[in-house]
Amino acid sequence: MDAEKIKNLFNVVGGACYSTKETQQHSFDMGKYVVENNIEGDIIECGVASAGNFASMLLGVLAAGGRRNAWGFDSFQGIQLAGKKDTVQAGIGAITHDVNVPEEQLLVSSGITSHSKEQVINNLTNWELWKNPKINIKLVEGWIQNTLPTCIDEIDKISILRLDMDIYAPTKVALEYLFPKISIGGIIIIDDWALDGARIACEEYFKENKITATILDVPNSTPKYFYKIEEPEEPVFDTEYTPEQMFNDKKSLDFDNVRFKHFDYMNIYLKDKTVLELGAGIGNHTKFLKEKMPRKIVSVEGRADNLEILKKRFLSPDGKTKITPTYNVVPVLHDLEKPMSFPDEKFDWIYNYGLLHHLKNPFKFIKSLSSINHDAMVLETRVELTGGENVSDEPTHKSNSLKGKCSRPNLDKLIELLKTIYSNVSCSEQQPEHDWYDIHDGYSYGQKRIVIICKK
Repeated sequence: MDAEKIKNLFNVVGGACYSTKETQQHSFDMGKYVVENNIEGDIIECGVASAGNFASMLLGVLAAGGRRNAWGFDSFQGIQLAGKKDTVQAGIGAITHDVNVPEEQLLVSSGITSHSKEQVINNLTNWELWKNPKINIKLVEGWIQNTLPTCIDEIDKISILRLDMDIYAPTKVALEYLFPKISIGGIIIIDDWALDGARIACEEYFKENKITATILDVPNSTPKYFYKIEEPEEPVFDTEYTPEQMFNDKKSLDFDNVRFKHFDYMNIYLKDKTVLELGAGIGNHTKFLKEKMPRKIVSVEGRADNLEILKKRFLSPDGKTKITPTYNVVPVLHDLEKPMSFPDEKFDWIYNYGLLHHLKNPFKFIKSLSSINHDAMVLETRVELTGGENVSDEPTHKSNSLKGKCSRPNLDKLIELLKTIYSNVSCSEQQPEHDWYDIHDGYSYGQKRIVIICKK
């Protein structure tokens, strides 16, 4: 199926979607994403209705040249009756039935978004997806509370889980059975986040299972989504220091002030830009960046305890940014030993201070940034000045990465790599006024810090 054919089918499918054009486009993009990023697993939608978004995800798979198994779960009778933790009957409004009955008595159709299995098969046939040699579709009929337990063993891995059932009970059941099978980097889409029941089911499941979920918006639409991450390991070293003690001691604060002064010297203009801050710690640099008035700062940190402090500094208890939307701060927990991926966004600037030499493989990490950096990066790191090795192993230290290991990149090799990604790579003409940055022509031994500016 060629690109023009997929585009035409996408437009036809849009007429069957119970959603905005942006939501349909997001479904398509996520299908492409899992193929292009080699995220293993089946594509599953619980609550397929007429199969509009289900088909859009599969068209995305085909557009990326992939093939997948796909599961569509639905009662094919419509949305079930609301329960105790729902506040509305989806698609109708006020709940008029008794919710204080046994759960099985609520497995009755409300009559909303009812499409028969035959209608869905007919749609998928017309859209050239049913019996497509690259898409193996299984439609499972019945209330998901009854059907999932009977077929869960047939599902190995999941790359996309899309939940569109509107009601608390089936949403919670789907998460309990299916979330553990989602591959790292896989996507969970909650179509009905705006409905209290579906949202409460998600929040309960996350809390009960200690899952870190950075909830992202689908532009101009109500669904939310997030990526499944590998929960960071606890540091392999012991330390008597709290995060505040490590980041806020006098030596650290004085050193940060030197860095901030030098950043201002470089006249980097961040107003109304999007900034990806890597290795955000407890937010000391986030606060500095916020003063530059960027449109958004995505602050990525590998340690959950550090990120919790950052959240308390910049977010209110309901999880919303304390400051005005102009300075939107989005905290993200991510093991920085693993590649970064933001398929829906490229950042104007990457702020990469004091992180690179805390990673086991700094060069692999730098390569992963290319696809998410639209314009430029300012990079500050410790480097090795001599020797032919790419990196020099660092001993275990209390401030190192989650794995307790880190490396210093060789400066020449680092510059060489950066020039394969950026058209303009230069060391700042004036380095910060601190002994740690004392790199000069006659220096022939050891390692120092350096600030590098990279522009595409």
